[in-house]
Parts: sequence; C-alpha cells; structure tokens
Amino acid sequence: MRNVNKKNIKGVDTSFGREFPDIDIAYSETPEEVWKRISGKIEHKEEIKLTSNKRWMPLYRWAASILLLIGTTWGVLSYTKTVEVDPSGTVLVDLPDGSTVLAKNSSKVRFRPYGWYLQRKVSFSGEGFFRVKKGSRFVVESPMGSTEVLGTSFNVLAYKETFEVACYTGKVKVVTKDHEEVVVLHPKDSMTKLGDDKVALRKQNTELSAQPSWMEQKFSFHRRSIYYIITRLELEYNVKIEVPKDLGFRSTLIFNRPKTIYNALNLVCKPLGLSFVEEKKGFFVLTKP
Repeated sequence: MRNVNKKNIKGVDTSFGREFPDIDIAYSETPEEVWKRISGKIEHKEEIKLTSNKRWMPLYRWAASILLLIGTTWGVLSYTKTVEVDPSGTVLVDLPDGSTVLAKNSSKVRFRPYGWYLQRKVSFSGEGFFRVKKGSRFVVESPMGSTEVLGTSFNVLAYKETFEVACYTGKVKVVTKDHEEVVVLHPKDSMTKLGDDKVALRKQNTELSAQPSWMEQKFSFHRRSIYYIITRLELEYNVKIEVPKDLGFRSTLIFNRPKTIYNALNLVCKPLGLSFVEEKKGFFVLTKP
C-alpha cells in the first residue's frame, strides 16, 4: 500500500492511521486477469445453454405440430350443424350416410357432419319422421330420452313434457331420461311418456298407418287425453294453450289439418263441450261451460 503524506491533508483525523498499521496485500491476479477469467466462465455457460436449446428444438417443433394437428382435427370432428324449422314449415334433413329426417315446424335437428361415421347421433326436439340406413348404431337424443336403432323408420315426438316414439319398420330401443325405463318397439308398436308418468306401451297400435298422420296433413287421436291433444296443437301451430287441470276424459278425433289454430280448436273443443278464448296473440285458454 502506498504511503500518504499526512501533513498535506488538512482536516483529516490522522489517529485512524495510527490505530491500523499499513498492510500490503499480495494479489495473485491483476484486475485484468480476474475479469478475463470471470467473463470466460460466463461465455462458456451461455454457450452450453445455447447448445442445449438447439438440441431439443426439433422435439419442441414436433410436439407443437402434433398438438396443432390434434386440436384442428378435434375442431373439425366436433363441428355441429343445426337445422331449425320455421313455425310454418317442414324440412327434409339429409344426414351424411343417406338417412333422412322429415322435421315438422318448430323442430330442431343437430348433428356432426364430419364426425358422423365415428358416431351416428342426432340431437332432436319437436316432431320428425326418421328413415335410417342400415349400419352402425344410430341414436336420436331428446330431452326426455333417447331412441336407438340399427336400420328402420320411426317417428319421434319430443316436446315439453311429452316423449313419444312410434316404430314403422325394423326395431327401435327407447331409453328414457336417466335410464329409468327401457322399451323395445317392433313395427306398429308405440310408446308415450308424459312428464313423470310411467311409459305407456301400445303393442300393435291400430292408430298407426303406413306413415305418421301429420305427413298426410291429418290429425289422428285414438283415446287420447285432452292434454296430449292440446300439446300436439301447440306444437303444430306454435301457440300456447292453457287447459283446466280437472279434465280427465279421453277422446278419439280424426280430422284434416285446418289452416288456422282457431279452426283446429273449434274441431277439438266443440265435441268435448269446451270453449276457448284468446287472451293475447298466440295464447289461448280453454274453459268448461
């Protein structure tokens, strides 16, 4: 350590220097040598890290490509097509395998066109007539249950608290919501489930003709409750109808489909001794005399 001339420094407490003697510290490396050694280590570490990244980069690219391919494929297969039928129309929906759905007014049909051959499944609400090509399992899912077939023709009514399936050809398995009941239908068989009631099975139902009556522009009710009949009118004309809760009778009615809900209600109410009033547009109330 170099000596300092304390006499030339004014105002400095020179006792500090007397308490600590001068010490000469020997350095094995100059500052330039230390810096060179440290910077060499840093450069070496960076070089190793860079070499490591380069080695794994092809694997990262491969993994990213696989993930992108999986995501794109799943996006295509899960794409869902939705067909909503106007309140006054009927639409024939062609499915990818040649099966068809003739959907009535206010019905909704949903299916996956690109994932169809992995799973033949249709989500359906409303009323429609299905013609199914033979092949793998075919499922129609509705709010109150599902219908499973292999190759057949059948009619599904899924509206509000009403779930009804009628088999015309082949064989149909119907599973109600939460798998509470399972029913197998053969040609001319039908089943109906209203709300929480048990399934009503009708074997060799004489009400069934070669095709549903609605496809012939007719209403055909054989010993049906007034609540069931009104449900069909609501769906057909896209209206709401309030019915008294104490009407427990059944009726048989067959008539051509009127153009208006007013004429349809007249044909239903008069034979049963009922009347109706339209409280507001599209909302009717049935009354007893």
